Amino acid sequence: MKYMVMTTKHHEGFCLFDSKLTKYCAPKQAAGRDLVREYVDAARAEGLRFGFYYSLMDWHHPDGARCLSDESARRRFVDYIHGQVKELMSNTARSIFSGTTCPGRLMRKAGNPKR
Repeated sequence: MKYMVMTTKHHEGFCLFDSKLTKYCAPKQAAGRDLVREYVDAARAEGLRFGFYYSLMDWHHPDGARCLSDESARRRFVDYIHGQVKELMSNTARSIFSGTTCPGRLMRKAGNPKR
């Protein structure tokens, strides 16, 4: 094995990393610790490269469902997602790649015309 990939946030909104933007994350719930940090440390200790999967969908966030029809909700939601991705990447340094899923309509509204 040369690399491994971890789902850092599922589309239901739960994060496995420490986030200042939500209480719906592993360190603030039952696990009580940053599971992504442990994953990164373990991968590095074994000389493995690592990647992250982060779902842009979020059924837990109050603006997650409203963002397709409400511009102010969309802006808040995009700011939230950008903030979490920044937290994830800055708290764990560089990964080899990351992936996301998001409906094309939301991505077009976020300024990506190719989606």
